[in-house]
Amino acid sequence: MKDREVRSFFFYYFVKVTGIYPGILFFRPKKLYMEGKTSLKGPCLVVANHNSMSDPIFIMCSIPSRCPVFVASTDLFRTRLGRWFFTHVHCIEVNKENFSMSTFHGVKNNLEQGHMVVIFPEGGLKDQQQVNPFKDGAAMMAMRCKAPIIPMYVKPRKHWYERVTVAIGRRIEAQGQLDMQTIKSISKELYDTEVRLKEFCEKH
Repeated sequence: MKDREVRSFFFYYFVKVTGIYPGILFFRPKKLYMEGKTSLKGPCLVVANHNSMSDPIFIMCSIPSRCPVFVASTDLFRTRLGRWFFTHVHCIEVNKENFSMSTFHGVKNNLEQGHMVVIFPEGGLKDQQQVNPFKDGAAMMAMRCKAPIIPMYVKPRKHWYERVTVAIGRRIEAQGQLDMQTIKSISKELYDTEVRLKEFCEKH
């Protein structure tokens, strides 16, 4: 990581050291691999379900070796404090109702720098009892950025003292002609994988 990038991530590292590392001791995260151990190294797009506002924290605690960059709703950036904080922890702003090219460029730039980018394709906080339909944005961005996708499922916690459990699927290469049929096909594969991850997670 270049010196300039290290400096730009200084606040992120501060948050990670003071918040995430202690969180590892409290949440005791457990990683489950559905189809053999998946490499979490290098640039990749993580696609995950979204049960609570704590999901980013749970994901960060589960993969402490990485500094994931999250795609976050523009609602979190509306206040001055919110914009300052989420900008300084390198979140990429997205308007769920009106997707902009600035979001795509933010994802692309971070992937080109070797980062892990996390997106919640359900489009917001959803019912914990099921995996909700995925929007096509994740598949489209993965194809345009030529980035591998790592499906991830965060198991909802019923009690505050429960361990955090995260199930991880195999890497999916988003390849093929960039058209709506291919994008929807990859989106369906991601959704089906997420459903299987949920079922796998509930058995362990």
